[in-house]
Amino acid sequence: YRKESGKSKGPNCKKCKYFEVCEGPWKEYPEIYGWDEFKPVIK
Repeated sequence: YRKESGKSKGPNCKKCKYFEVCEGPWKEYPEIYGWDEFKPVIK
């Protein structure tokens, strides 16, 4: 359930080196607060 419908990934997630292992935040969090605080890890 978590990965299929409970969690979500934002617009910059594909750039992050942890994309494959990170589930992203619970979908309600960015719906309320937005994606601005989520930054992809590049290095």
